[in-house]
Amino acid sequence: MGISVVQAVLIALLYWIINNYWFSFWNFQNLQWPVVHGLLIGLIMGDPITGTILGGTIQTLNMAPSFVGFVTTMDMCLAGFVAIPIAMASGLDTETVIAFAVPFTIIGTFLQPLQKTLNLACLNYMDKAAAEGNAKKYYFGNSIYPAIIAFPLRAVMLFCVLYFGQNAMNSLLAVIPDWLMAGFSVAGKFLPGIGFAIFLQAMNKKAYLPLFLLGFYIWYFLKGAGLTMIAMTIFGALLAILLMQAKSNKEVANNG
Repeated sequence: MGISVVQAVLIALLYWIINNYWFSFWNFQNLQWPVVHGLLIGLIMGDPITGTILGGTIQTLNMAPSFVGFVTTMDMCLAGFVAIPIAMASGLDTETVIAFAVPFTIIGTFLQPLQKTLNLACLNYMDKAAAEGNAKKYYFGNSIYPAIIAFPLRAVMLFCVLYFGQNAMNSLLAVIPDWLMAGFSVAGKFLPGIGFAIFLQAMNKKAYLPLFLLGFYIWYFLKGAGLTMIAMTIFGALLAILLMQAKSNKEVANNG
């Protein structure tokens, strides 16, 4: 299974659209997370289930995004848009996909400030539009022109990576020895732990640590008995509802 021209174009356009600033005005920023856009990439690739699974797996690398100068320290969006379709085309397992996605989380952190720097060219245009009281020109300088600037950085770049890079990826996989691929798979199993650790640190609430360990050990000991991720999700949702109800009842009792 390879990535066709149409699939590469659609995925590249989707990546460009959801990374435009005007798109975030409609509160669709969640589409930038692999756990969300994995489904959309899967639909384009013809296997939404696998796309969702791979997106959710990559999402575990960073469960709590952090920013430095309004630039994310790990670009999960680029990682998802590159790793998911190439992994589906190459047949990589989920653990190897995580290790494969890590470099792109770093590359994306350099792409963000580059785009913001190029967008500075729009400021003089917007200043003139504001001085003239021209709302239409100001809108174009604020929304349309940055999207045009982002097109080669986002859409064209990703299309070239997906369409022309898949052959290079297949050639690389063909020469990688089995022991190294096994190493990538083992490393991929440990990397999600780092993402969850970052999440717990960001929460800064040690009281939630037992719940985290509870979920981890339930999954670890019972997955061999047929416990699925869907069942774990339902269990977690019900537990969260019970805890919220207990907290609400406690607050009512204290106020009463």
